[in-house]
Formats: sequence, structure tokens, C-alpha cells
Amino acid sequence: MSRIMRLGGLDGLVRLRTVKDGQDAADLGLDSRYVTFDSAWNSSLRLLSNGVAPAASLSTRVTTYSYFPGMTSGARTSRVLSFAGSNALRPTLAWQRRETGAIRYTPAGYPLGVPSPAPTAYQRAYGVCAVTLRNGEILLSPSKSGVDYVYYVFGNDGSGPEIGGANSGRFGTHPVYGPGLFIARPGYDRLTASLDDMMLSTHRNVFQIAETGIAFADLYTGGGSFLPFSAIDTDPFPEYFGTSPSQLRSAKIVNLTGSYPDFPPVIAFSTDTGFQHQCSVFWTSPSQFIIAGAPRATVGMRWAVVATDPEYQGGVDTARTHRIRMSPDRGLDITKHDINLLDAGETDYIFRSRRLTPRLAAFDAILTSTPSADYAIPSPPPVGAGLPFVFFLLDDTFALSGGGRWCGCGMVQMQDIATTGGPSPPYMQSQFRAAVVSRTVYRWYRQSGVSTNSFGWAATMNVSDF
Repeated sequence: MSRIMRLGGLDGLVRLRTVKDGQDAADLGLDSRYVTFDSAWNSSLRLLSNGVAPAASLSTRVTTYSYFPGMTSGARTSRVLSFAGSNALRPTLAWQRRETGAIRYTPAGYPLGVPSPAPTAYQRAYGVCAVTLRNGEILLSPSKSGVDYVYYVFGNDGSGPEIGGANSGRFGTHPVYGPGLFIARPGYDRLTASLDDMMLSTHRNVFQIAETGIAFADLYTGGGSFLPFSAIDTDPFPEYFGTSPSQLRSAKIVNLTGSYPDFPPVIAFSTDTGFQHQCSVFWTSPSQFIIAGAPRATVGMRWAVVATDPEYQGGVDTARTHRIRMSPDRGLDITKHDINLLDAGETDYIFRSRRLTPRLAAFDAILTSTPSADYAIPSPPPVGAGLPFVFFLLDDTFALSGGGRWCGCGMVQMQDIATTGGPSPPYMQSQFRAAVVSRTVYRWYRQSGVSTNSFGWAATMNVSDF
């Protein structure tokens, strides 16, 4: 009989394994899209830190850039997220977040001279940030006032697989952390591992994905046939000519299968290179958002709804609380601390086995000597799956101080580096870009003349349509 959860002996290991409804957790040959968690996984994403920081609480940093001698230099203004630790290889996701507002969109082919449609109200909006990882800090841009910065920082090494070994878990009272569920990553002992090395714990937030898809634009954010646009007409997140509002962008209304009344962050990227800004998402209802950011209608915008509350900080229950439900037929559910299962709403869970818990499934090195072309994604998802979500980590070799690594999920490039008296628009041209363009391929662009040292990495997550 099929069961969506298996806890016990399996393939010579004692392990916890969960799958999507209708699948069998004991089937080790199951399509990887349907396996939502496995304690035998290596490089499962583990949250080191997450949060929501008002822009006013973050300091501002200006980083200067120069490509080659004699060329125009530029400056990137960022918000600085302090982060303890010396690892600049930690994958990170970050967004600017704005509470309520309105955006005007125009259907493709809207007649010239006809007044634009009325603005559409949104409940919450996100703009994907450019991220630079440095020892002890993370730079986020564009730098804006009046927004919040939302982030998830992972404890994994984005350049290669973690150590393997036996998996180890404990359900009951831990000698250090007390009662709960504790599953250490492979190669670590559940009795001595720190919470940073637990791939699943009742004491920590757990990063999961609720729903994924791809959208192709049939709208444009902007004011139709009338220029210039007003601030209410356009996407408020990217900077364009150093100010807001941004330029007109291709967009799509996305209707979701699930309902998300907390309006969570959405991982989003355009599936091609050669444009200036990352994607933006505008929640118009719990089951619908507008996604903007494709350079043209033929380029897809890949998205994944995050199922993890960025504001939840984990912790220990202040009283005895029934938080764990474990059943072969219903799967595994874990609520936030101090929330009883009988009282839990959809946003009160840190783990649900019907959601996908991501892992870094495979890695590939990118060299500066690698010519501009399409390259195979390491360990792509199976036939029938959607485009994978790939973390790119690329050395920031052109910064005149500080260095670090640019980090992007699905797409990465140098961006938000403004010049004075430069070309139109006045951004320095990105010296490299990488983007997932199909299920099996990522597109790489580099400017000729850069050094031949090791430059970066691509790490494929096990996130595709599921």
C-alpha cells in the first residue's frame, strides 16, 4: 500500500522520506519532482538566518567599479545587511517589499491615443534584489527608502556538495535542545550537531516551496500611450535613470492553484540574459499576482511561491504544545513554536511534507575563460519538469574595494551600477550574465578580456514544477 511518508529502514538506512500526495515514499525510483524531503539528502538547504528589515535600519554603502583602464567607472548604492561569519559562498535570496499600492498595466496591442486602464491595487509587492555576498555582510540593491528588505540566508556551500555519511535523527528529548524533532545533515551526529547543521528541527525555521510555474507576458506595466508615466503607473522597484518610477516592462497576471493570505515572497527570474532589472511581483489577491520583468513577450518568467514565513525566528515552546503530526497517510506537519496543531492556520507551519524542501542537487564551475554560449545545467530535472532554479555565484572582480560574489537564483548579472554622463540608460554594462533558459541549459555571457581565474559556480536546486 502506498504511503506519502516513510520513517524507518529503507535501502539500508533509517531515514525519514516524504512525497507528494498519490505517490509512495518507499519507491526509491520515484521521479525526483515528487520527493519533498529525504533525510538521506546531501546539501539540503538549511536556513542560517531570515528576516524583514526596514530600509531605515540598514546602513548604506557606495561601491565603485571600473572595468578596464581608461573606461568609465561607476557606483552602486546598496543597503548593508550585517551577517556574522566569513563565508561568502552562502546562497541568499532577497527582495524589496512594499505594503499596498497600485500599478497600472496595459494589455499588449492597446490602441494608441486611448486612455490607459485604471490602476490595479495590490496587497503586497516584491522586487528581487541584486545580492553581493561578502565576509560578514551582504549588499542588497537597489537602495531605496520606504521599503522593507526580506531575506533568507542559507548555511550551505554554493560551490560544491557537502560531506556525506550516515544520516542521524532523533524524535523525542534531545540532550542539548530538549523535546522535539531533530534531523542532522548526513555525516553529522544528531546528538552533537549544532542547529545550523540540522536539516530539519522543531527549533528552527525551515525553507520550503509551495507552488511553481512559468509566465509569458501579454501585458505591459506602464501608462499605455501617455508619457511620461507617473509614479503610480509603473513598477516602483527598479531604478531607471537613477530614479523611480522605472521603465515600462512586460508582465503577466498569474492565477495560482493555492491561496496565500500572507502574500509571501516569490522567487522570480526572466529566462534570458541582456536586460537591466530583476523581476517584480504584485499580489492582487491571495490567489493571484502580476509578475513583471521579461525583456520581451517570448521570454518566460519563472516563479516559485515561498512557503516559509520570513519573519518567524524559531524558538522553544514556553509550555507543552502538540506541534508534530506524523502519519504514513497524511505526512509530516510541524507548527511554529507555541502553536498547537488543532489551532494552526495555513501560515502557522514551519514544515509540511506536501511542500517541497529544496536541496542543492548538483554543481558546476564557471570560468572567466568560458566563452559566451549555452551550457548544460548540472543534473537537470527529469523530462516533463519545468525549468530548474539554479543558484549562480560569481566573483565581483570589478569592485575597486571589498570584492565578494554576486548571487542570484535563476539569473545573475552586475546591476544597479550607475555612471555619470554615460550612455542611455546610464548603467555600466554587465561584464557577465547567466540565466536559466530551458530545462537543461543555462545561458552564459562574458565580456572578452577578463581574467582566466576561476570565476564562479552554478548549483541546481531540486525545484521544478511538482
